[in-house]
Amino acid sequence: MGGAKRTALLEQLQQNDGSASAAKASATMRKRRRLERRDTEDKVDRVLASHFKDFSSVDTDGTVKGGKTLRQKLLEEQRERAEGGGRISTATIKALRTEYMAVKDPIKSLTILDKSQHFNADMMRALGTAEAANPAKRSKAPLYSYLETAATMNQKETVVLLRTIVGTAPSMSVALRKHILEILKCVVRLGLYTQFPEECLVLKPVFDETLALTWCAMKAGGMPMEQFWEAYGHLSKPIGLFEDFERIMLEEGSFNQVKDYIMKVTDSSLFGAKLFGAAAVMLKVEDFSAAVDAELVKLKKAKSPLKHADIGALKEPFFVSDDCPWNLSLGFVFEISPWNLSLEFVAGICPWGLSLDTV
Repeated sequence: MGGAKRTALLEQLQQNDGSASAAKASATMRKRRRLERRDTEDKVDRVLASHFKDFSSVDTDGTVKGGKTLRQKLLEEQRERAEGGGRISTATIKALRTEYMAVKDPIKSLTILDKSQHFNADMMRALGTAEAANPAKRSKAPLYSYLETAATMNQKETVVLLRTIVGTAPSMSVALRKHILEILKCVVRLGLYTQFPEECLVLKPVFDETLALTWCAMKAGGMPMEQFWEAYGHLSKPIGLFEDFERIMLEEGSFNQVKDYIMKVTDSSLFGAKLFGAAAVMLKVEDFSAAVDAELVKLKKAKSPLKHADIGALKEPFFVSDDCPWNLSLGFVFEISPWNLSLEFVAGICPWGLSLDTV
């Protein structure tokens, strides 16, 4: 075998050997990753079996919060702690239980844990009078008086109280909204939403809608937002957004300074949408306008035969659709010279997103 052929053969053998080594290393790495992934999944399965055994498959894999299911969130938490050899903390598990708890069956979540707990006799009489079968004997005044003066309330009493309004529709009547507000005031005054978070979470949609409708009624009567917030703002604490609302209300400058807070409260609650829905829409319009301006600048600076690109007049600047109370459609016409090419776009802006389509 000639020297040149031998050299070429040796180089080929070395290359093949290097490729084989690289392939072997890659296979080993893939196997290691599969084992690590499987180990993480096994740990999450054990966490679900130990701490979420009362959750259904819909709760663990079918309920999405913040873009993730409960299982996905646990996998994420486990991976973050795996590097340090730790495990998911009890505080994190408790927070995730509260966040992903099913609210489709409220009574199931409103369970008395200790039936032997004391039940205040005055409260029992007041509840009986409020729900008396005979309309002539029915009165909520004793209950409201008790709720205003009660010094404390245990888990059993809290569950019984909340059961009186679970599943109700605040939009049914003004009297019902007033009744729910009185209970909400007691829940906030006694801090029941921090003592019994899982129980109070069941009523979050009811409390949220009640505050939203109360604000709409007060606004229609001419009450300024600042005055309403001073009187009712603290009642938003059980909804879990009080600090965000407070940050917005304390802002004395532009809404742009609290944009993230506004987007959060309008996306997360009906009360937030009623308070700041218009502000959220305008902020999204400003973002879209800025994006359009940026694209026009790029177009003008692009190396092409285009001489200029001018934005035309707005078309239907405040069109409101039936399915989205804050939907805002804006029409833009781009006239691009020297060919006088016209492109028309319509942007639909909602609290939950923005779409751009050609016409």
